[in-house]
Amino acid sequence: MRLRTRLTWAMLVIFAVSLLLVEVLRYHGVDWEVREVKLNEARALHSMVMATRQVYHHQFIDSGLPLTDETLGFLPAHALLRISKDFSTRNPSGISFNNVSENPRNADNLADDMERQAIAYFREKPAETERLHVYRAESDQTIYHYATPIRTETYCLTCHGQNATAPASIRARYDAGYDYGVGQLVGIFSIKMPGTSVKTMTNRLFWMNFVDHLIGYLILFLALITLLSVFILNRLRPLRQAALAVAAGDYRIAVPEGPEDEIGEVSTAFKAMATTIEEREKALRESEQQKRELSDQLKTLLDGIPDVLHLLDRNFKIVWANKSSAAYIDVSPEEMVGKICHYMTDNPCLNCPARITFATGEAAEEVISTPDGRIWGVKTFPLKDENGTVRQVIELASDITEKLKLREEANQSSRLAALGELTAGVAHEINNPNALILLNLPLLQDVFSESLPILDAHFRDAPDGEFAGFPYRRMREEIPLVLDEVQGGARRIKRIVEDLKEFVRREHSDRHENFFLHEAVQAALRLVANPIHKATDHFSTHYATDLPPLHGNMQRIEQVIINLVVNACQALPDRNRAISIRTSFDAAAAEVVFEVSDQGVGIAPENLPRLTESFFTTRREEGGTGLGLSVSSRIVREHGGTLSFESTPGVGTRAILRLPVAPEE
Repeated sequence: MRLRTRLTWAMLVIFAVSLLLVEVLRYHGVDWEVREVKLNEARALHSMVMATRQVYHHQFIDSGLPLTDETLGFLPAHALLRISKDFSTRNPSGISFNNVSENPRNADNLADDMERQAIAYFREKPAETERLHVYRAESDQTIYHYATPIRTETYCLTCHGQNATAPASIRARYDAGYDYGVGQLVGIFSIKMPGTSVKTMTNRLFWMNFVDHLIGYLILFLALITLLSVFILNRLRPLRQAALAVAAGDYRIAVPEGPEDEIGEVSTAFKAMATTIEEREKALRESEQQKRELSDQLKTLLDGIPDVLHLLDRNFKIVWANKSSAAYIDVSPEEMVGKICHYMTDNPCLNCPARITFATGEAAEEVISTPDGRIWGVKTFPLKDENGTVRQVIELASDITEKLKLREEANQSSRLAALGELTAGVAHEINNPNALILLNLPLLQDVFSESLPILDAHFRDAPDGEFAGFPYRRMREEIPLVLDEVQGGARRIKRIVEDLKEFVRREHSDRHENFFLHEAVQAALRLVANPIHKATDHFSTHYATDLPPLHGNMQRIEQVIINLVVNACQALPDRNRAISIRTSFDAAAAEVVFEVSDQGVGIAPENLPRLTESFFTTRREEGGTGLGLSVSSRIVREHGGTLSFESTPGVGTRAILRLPVAPEE
């Protein structure tokens, strides 16, 4: 809507509202004036009637006429009703008047409801001399009621004094209306004026005033619109065209000269403004170009950082993110804006460094794990305003999963190397006495064998005799068995020591060759025989026959088998639960299969996919590191195989190792 139209409508509304207010006030003023006119008319009528009544009353008394039934009607109190009725026939205004009382002698002078209210008003307020009140009759007609009090005067006591002193005709006609005192309120003079006449006069005067005012307002409105157009709107049109040209980028528009008034000053200021805007816009374009280049360089620099970089607000929502952060969940950096910083987890991190930085205003650093198994080193730095309040936080997150894994594996390798050296020393110390046992045991067996004929001859005559505290017959049977058991134990010690030396031998750790799965399984079971014996009384093995060879590092596969068997032992709650080992050959997949089944506590479904994650363990309180299955999974992948798990909580777990067979030469 154009300014001219808006101003026209605004002025029209203002004029209409002001005219309405003026006319409303004027209407009430006219209504009040008309009521004053009616009040004055009622006062005049009251004064005339009361003056006539009093003069007529005194004249009647002074005339000396006897008060009889024939002369009683001359009294004003009796004649006033007839005068009112005759007045109504002569004056069509509808005005009526009468003397009324609550307990009159004449029934025609009995007060109605509105007159009783007036009597009660004067009784409550004896100082009041008149009352004008507006009533709405049942016929919905408005009546203006004017009333004045009638109080007893001295001459009234002739008829209204003591009953005994009243005229005989009064006593004979009336039983009431006696014993009045001077000044006593006995009734009112009532004048009733119909409201239609008041309304008609009010409306006539109002519309006369309204027409006069409306004509004056219209003339004033047209004059103001004309002056507004000539001195303001017509001169603003060139300024509008110049403003549109400036908005379009044309700063050379010419603004016409005008009188030296406020609009002329605006025109001059507009020219100066256009020149200033042109200069500043040029400088702004140059500055924006520099900032754009700097912003592009900074964005390129930040996007080149391989770590995740976020800018967070106080609600932990991402304000800005680099490409590495967006690439982590395969979205654009713009789509990262508005996300919660812990979008990789369901809940906020317990050790959130951003929360610490917002609370303390200092840089913070924490290590956080995400559900996908990654471990992040997170650093946060505060961005403060001029009051020192932290408004935003820079969050830098580095994926340190592999770093920690390599560090832990290096530590484990160092421990294994130390264990290998210790094992080699222990094996050497064990082998020396064990070699003496194996060396001397055949001599003892030969000595015992050659001594038997001599001993038999010695105890032939005393078969129940004792030798070394034992019955000879029992000793003769058990000594060979004991020597065989000692020899078997020594050989078993030798084999276990050799297996330990082979397992930790560093020079063979990277050698790949063909081997059979059963060799690795049996070597691993010999090493973990003691944990198996302590864990269960029901251990069984089921080896398939004619398994094809595998190609790889047997010591590493032994390590995997040891981890799986030890985990099965640790899962058993008591010795009555079983562990079974089974091997098979999947000809269709050309894979050799190794299975370890236990009747342990089982694994929760939510933990099953995370078994091979680095540092994930359900036995951290018992010293678990979460690296055994992670390292085993990596070894299996290096051999081209797979490692999977099936588990039912409370029933048990089955670990399945599948390795490809060695290629044919």
